[in-house]
Amino acid sequence: MQWLLLITVSGMTFAQTTVERTVISGLGDPLPTPNIVTTGNTATERIRSINGRTVPLERVEERVIKSDDSGRVVERIRRLYGPNGNLSETVKTVEEEQKLANGGSIVRASTYRTDVNGNLQPVERTSTRTDVSGDSKTLNTTVERPSINGGFQLAEKRETSENPAASNTIVYRTGENGGMYEALRETAVRTHDAGGAIVENAAQYAVGTSGKLELAQQTVTRTLKQPDGRESTTVDILRPQQLKQQKVVERRPIAGGFEEVVSLRQATLANPDRLGAPRVVSETTCRGKCDK
Repeated sequence: MQWLLLITVSGMTFAQTTVERTVISGLGDPLPTPNIVTTGNTATERIRSINGRTVPLERVEERVIKSDDSGRVVERIRRLYGPNGNLSETVKTVEEEQKLANGGSIVRASTYRTDVNGNLQPVERTSTRTDVSGDSKTLNTTVERPSINGGFQLAEKRETSENPAASNTIVYRTGENGGMYEALRETAVRTHDAGGAIVENAAQYAVGTSGKLELAQQTVTRTLKQPDGRESTTVDILRPQQLKQQKVVERRPIAGGFEEVVSLRQATLANPDRLGAPRVVSETTCRGKCDK
């Protein structure tokens, strides 16, 4: 049985939020679906286990250690649970933000993960500098991970430039010889069509068989907002230049939140050159501090 699970975790500001979600299999049957319970600064994702008990899948706790005009420090603890509700892994991230005079910031984050003995060990350090000039931004990120020598070494660099009309990201990774190579490039151009919809044309380039960057995927997203609050989004996914999948998201406002229906069309192995009939893959009702 083939099915697609689409989950949006709403209300991650931990305000009171109720999300009722139905995920539908390829045969049209409803599937067991997690729900989100929020209490204070803790969000817990729960699902019904095979023995009928409701068990946690994930719990996220966020604590603001410092927040003032100079920046903020946030500690985030993410606990992951196994099928029977037993704690399987803990991930802790400490994020320090320093505000810059130009409206940008420097954000440094250290991530720790439990080892086989349950002890937290450092697994990643990132630093992102954001500079702002008018309506344009440039972001430079470095990612460090543990080396075989016991210290940290540079694993990845990202360079991003963006403005309201376009964005461009280049990802460099450390190769086997220790040097950096261009591993990924992502571009996006945003326009308005004649019908008033926002259209984003995004392309992703990855290293191909030639050893050079090649077009791997193109995504065309068209979003149209109606005066009554309804919103329709159509996402066409092409690989590399042939339409392989189309997702349509229909959202309408209701009292205190929204209702959303997601449908999907896909090419099949039997007929890879055309999309099949649309089928509904999820239905969501959200009330409270919903993700807009």
